[in-house]
Amino acid sequence: MNGFTFKKIFILIPVYLITSLSTTLTYAAPPSGYYDNINVSSGQSLHDSLHAIIDDHQRYPYSSSVTDTWDILEQADQDPSNSSRVIAIYENASYAKQGGGNSYYNREHSWPKSYGFPDDHPGNYPYTDTHHLFISNIDYNSARANKPFANCASSCEAWPTQANNGSGGSPSEQNLTSGDFTQGKWQAWSGRRGDVARALMYMAVRYDGGTHGQTGHSEPDLRLTDDLSLIASSSTGSNLSVAYMGLKSILLQWHQQDPVDDQERQRNDVIYSFQGNRNPFVDHPEFATCVFNNQCDHLGGGSEPPSPIQSIWINEIHYDNSGSDSNEAIEVAGTAGTNLSGWALVAYNGNGGKQYKTINLGGSIPNQSNGYGTLSFLASGLQNGSPDGIALVNNSGQVIQFLSYEGSFVATDGPANGETSVQLPVSETSSTPTGYSLQLTGSGQSYQDFTWQSPSFASFGNVNSQQQFTGSTPPTTPPLVYQDTNVYPLPDRVILYTDLDVQLNQASGQVTVAVDIDHTYRGDISLQLTSPGGEIFTLKSNNGQDGAQNINATYSVTYNSSSQGIWTLRVIDHYNGDSGQLNQWSLSF
Repeated sequence: MNGFTFKKIFILIPVYLITSLSTTLTYAAPPSGYYDNINVSSGQSLHDSLHAIIDDHQRYPYSSSVTDTWDILEQADQDPSNSSRVIAIYENASYAKQGGGNSYYNREHSWPKSYGFPDDHPGNYPYTDTHHLFISNIDYNSARANKPFANCASSCEAWPTQANNGSGGSPSEQNLTSGDFTQGKWQAWSGRRGDVARALMYMAVRYDGGTHGQTGHSEPDLRLTDDLSLIASSSTGSNLSVAYMGLKSILLQWHQQDPVDDQERQRNDVIYSFQGNRNPFVDHPEFATCVFNNQCDHLGGGSEPPSPIQSIWINEIHYDNSGSDSNEAIEVAGTAGTNLSGWALVAYNGNGGKQYKTINLGGSIPNQSNGYGTLSFLASGLQNGSPDGIALVNNSGQVIQFLSYEGSFVATDGPANGETSVQLPVSETSSTPTGYSLQLTGSGQSYQDFTWQSPSFASFGNVNSQQQFTGSTPPTTPPLVYQDTNVYPLPDRVILYTDLDVQLNQASGQVTVAVDIDHTYRGDISLQLTSPGGEIFTLKSNNGQDGAQNINATYSVTYNSSSQGIWTLRVIDHYNGDSGQLNQWSLSF
């Protein structure tokens, strides 16, 4: 990135020296000034400016007679309770430090090396990058293999954890897995899922293509995605220039569900002391939603228009009835057309406040009445209260609602950590007839307009019998063409970002990009387009042999994630001695 001028918004992040309350763990804030030059104007600009900070790190060999990854990891993953032992990432077991080649634990590539960088050599930086390597029990490492990180809901094999340092060991703290290779799933246990999520986020920012600034070795462009076909295409047995891993939406959920703790901060410090670079998502977890969801307003960037308000709420619940509980379910209601992919219902145990079940949502809410509708989801195993609760979590990991029945409590982990539940005014009992539920009644268009009523005949998947959606019309059809007609200057060696907020919600499709640029030497210009789902499309590469003027062209690209959200055009002037301006650009769906 050296030599470029950013269109920047600077923010100063205060740093502090922090000491853990534990007598065995201490950690420090990042060095003063480490993140001073971040650019929070958009997700792509924060990605690029963080990359400029953390790239070109010191590489250590995978295995060697001198300092290698074994030496670093046995410090980074040290047992907080015993400095002569290490903690394994998935099993949460404590092992005496053995060094390389032992029969108990090995090294887990959280971003599997088979996806983009399988061939180890002195120029392969991601292969030995200890920010994404973890000490792991050998069998657990083999069980995870190269499966994407995903929630496992059915036909899952459990890999239990051990109790150490106040976590692990319970049935709710297990790793779950199913399938093989790209079609498989590995659901990391609740105490470390945030750690692996932030490790993969680091990889997607640290490795951005190009070459190492000191050694000149080529580096891959690593990207997070929810597209399994892209992930599968990255497993070729050879080192690649672009490779994918995921699932991105699940990793963002896990990042929220399992916040950064002292053990992870200490790990970041240890690796920084060797490699000379840090994991920014451990130091600043708030960066994640900007980089990977382009939601940057909370950082002061202000470049992203507010997202359209989506009125979504829990509309019906059934958790208890006479005899054996049956047909337990939760219904969600809200604006028709809202896509619930990436949303979740998280069940909480009121005795201790911990999450015990996650229900992953999907599908789009139908238009059942006046622009609103419902979707229901089976929820077998819902606990029967005194009290228990349910959190509705959106696809950015934010808690939209936290309701409880038969009492109120404070959540102590997961996405609702620290929040106090709102108790329902009604409840079910062991005498509630089978086929009944708790439902909202009344007229309106938001949760506050309705009232919970005592158990009555269930109506899952339909508007409740005494409920009426009013005051709205079916959503208008979003436009198919979006245009930015502002004129932006393009001086020498500039990187310009400009955004379009697309309301059209299509799961995949083709978009035509029209770009109009006046320029004295168009070969100096390259163009990239980033979709709301994080897909990056190279529209035009720079070409020093092309001395013609101006760019007035259209480009067609195929996207495989939702079209709704912020699309970013990145215009890069690579050389000196020329100038121009971006007159306008547009997207046509």
